[in-house]
Amino acid sequence: MVLSKKGMGGDFPPLSATLMRMVVAAVVIWSYALLRGRSGHTLRALTDRRASLAILGGAIAGPFLGVWLSLVAVKLSRVGIASTLMALPPVFVLLPSVWIFRERIGPRAVIGTLVAIGGAALIFLL
Repeated sequence: MVLSKKGMGGDFPPLSATLMRMVVAAVVIWSYALLRGRSGHTLRALTDRRASLAILGGAIAGPFLGVWLSLVAVKLSRVGIASTLMALPPVFVLLPSVWIFRERIGPRAVIGTLVAIGGAALIFLL
């Protein structure tokens, strides 16, 4: 997050920064698939219309909107505050997973949540 804030110095818009990150990620992933000889398999899998729509929805909701809005938060506020708020979803997911899905919260889930919040809080405090 700190590097993202530095990279968007001045008036560089978060949407452009997101586009740059997504293009670089796509080039790296497709290059890896080409080197491994898996690009044909991946392209054939995209012929399933239902799966392609699910992938498109997931790509828009997660990597695009999520990254873009996180960069907007970093651009418009202090990095520590933004990263602390972005570390909260594990906390919000624990109780609904118990109530709705009847999952048991183990010590690893609690420790992982505390580590995520603690790391973000350290950035906030420093």
